[in-house]
Amino acid sequence: MWQLDGTIASWQSVQLTAQFDLLTPHLGVQVQQWQQLSITPDPVLQVDLQTRINVSDLDAYIREGDLIVQYPECPDTGYRLQLRWSTLCDSSIAAVELLVTMHTTRFSITSSLDIGNQFDRSICQGYTSAGIPVSAGIEDPTPCGLVLCRPADSTWTYAEMTSAHRATLQGVKRSIGSSLPTRHCSSFRVFNGTLEKGVTRRMRVRGLFLPRAEDEAQAAQHFNRFLKIPPQLDT
Repeated sequence: MWQLDGTIASWQSVQLTAQFDLLTPHLGVQVQQWQQLSITPDPVLQVDLQTRINVSDLDAYIREGDLIVQYPECPDTGYRLQLRWSTLCDSSIAAVELLVTMHTTRFSITSSLDIGNQFDRSICQGYTSAGIPVSAGIEDPTPCGLVLCRPADSTWTYAEMTSAHRATLQGVKRSIGSSLPTRHCSSFRVFNGTLEKGVTRRMRVRGLFLPRAEDEAQAAQHFNRFLKIPPQLDT
């Protein structure tokens, strides 16, 4: 179960150790250990909600072992976000999953949301659901649901996947701190388009680590099973 200490959420088990700060969803989750293997803590599942968040604005609670956080409306976007953080830990998989719910509050907004990780773009490769490689940052982006990140001198691969309709792969610049240089990274762009007032949109993102050997085949199997999971209607 998630543990909440102030605004710091943490998960500790034999398969997975991770933590993140509810006040900075754009800095993502830091995974320190996977299947008893130490992981370089490059943040993952970063939600690019760049508005300033105060503790008094948050509504956070744990339900059925999941951590649910309600974020206030962002003045620049006109929507509210609810993030539901889950983990999947057993002998075959250790993953962090994020259910994102967007609710519009204005009569008409043009929205988009970027969710990604801190790995350098040069070691990342995107794929369609059919397994076709996709490049980030092209003028007419192809729908992309899976990204594999392969750091050098590592025995593991990080896979990030989404169920969002027509998600695309974008090139973005990210930093893990104001005093640190930015890094060219890849990100899923979701919820892209014009929405009317009162619309609710929902999607899932899952991040998991895999052994480097045959990682593409393993990731494809996980991705196909992930896409077959029925959508979660309640939050």
